[in-house]
Amino acid sequence: MSFKTIHITNNSSEAEVIKLQLTESGISTFLKDSMTAQVTGVPLEVGGIKIQVEENQTKDGILRLIELGYIKKEHAFQQETSPMSASQAILLNKIMKVALAILLIGFAAYFAFS
Repeated sequence: MSFKTIHITNNSSEAEVIKLQLTESGISTFLKDSMTAQVTGVPLEVGGIKIQVEENQTKDGILRLIELGYIKKEHAFQQETSPMSASQAILLNKIMKVALAILLIGFAAYFAFS
């Protein structure tokens, strides 16, 4: 079973509502990268929380999101363009995680020795 991203949001509550609305419409839905957002409160993965549907339900999912007002009709079926490749996105994601870890260690050290 292959899933395709049809919408991206940075709001975990919105992602859950969209998932519920699509599921109620009979569309199999998966939220990719939602656990990171729930644990940290902020989606750290590059690109936010991805709303994904089964590949054979892509058109139905997009049409439903248009009906619900999450995406505009004129932008619905455009080809995805990305300013970075998948490998660059993965590298950026790893760098962000390391930077966050360093920041947290720095804060811990600062308050431990203050």
